[in-house]
Amino acid sequence: MTSLFLDRSPLNSIDLFSKSLKESPSSLPIIESKPKEFVPPINIKPTKTLPTPEKNFPLSVGRAILSDTLYKSWIFNLQSQEEINKTIRKAVKEECISIKSLINYGASICDLFSAKIILDIEDLKEHKFHPTDLIINKELFNISHLGLIFNIKYKDLLKKKIPFDLYYIKKCQFTHAELDAFGFNFPMCFDEIKRIIKIAQSHKTSSKEIIVCTQQYLRGLNTTYEELVSLGLTKEHLQFINLSEGILIKDLKINKSY
Repeated sequence: MTSLFLDRSPLNSIDLFSKSLKESPSSLPIIESKPKEFVPPINIKPTKTLPTPEKNFPLSVGRAILSDTLYKSWIFNLQSQEEINKTIRKAVKEECISIKSLINYGASICDLFSAKIILDIEDLKEHKFHPTDLIINKELFNISHLGLIFNIKYKDLLKKKIPFDLYYIKKCQFTHAELDAFGFNFPMCFDEIKRIIKIAQSHKTSSKEIIVCTQQYLRGLNTTYEELVSLGLTKEHLQFINLSEGILIKDLKINKSY
């Protein structure tokens, strides 16, 4: 939650707070990331090479990416499937194409994992992962994929300074089921809010705006009050941000009615 309220912060301090930046659970299969073991012939030293993709990278998607990266040309790209498989990792890695762009090309996170392009949280960071990437096209990439494919939970994003705060939870309209499966919880969430407020105060900046924004984001979530309580929200949390239980219950009911 390191980027909480950055766009609205009176500190205007992207660098201060952040140095980087369910639908129902996905039925997509988990794809093993280990390449098949290679046993070299006796007395022959194996050469170090990139592992072969476990399956073909989508041809039309690969052609589009290559035509915009390795093969910058107005001529229509006609690389074969073999050429796509051979060069797609190089294109995506060298250009460091963002997750957002890859999804807009039509690449699914499963394709990117299978082709050994995006394998872990470090790869996601390198390719500028952002919470809103999870709602561009939920068939290609959604919040459940983080757990199913990468074994990433809410706490892991916090450790890696990847923003996943109430602002984004509201913006992406994540459901209770999605948040619960992702391991989101309010004790950790409010620990981050308090930390950011402490930083603001150390810079002699008012924390009032942070408190007000937290109230607004909480009141705009796509959940019921009972669901928030099941995620660890307490009356003490509400008291901390000067929000009454009655107002929150009323607003969440209105949200669910639409």
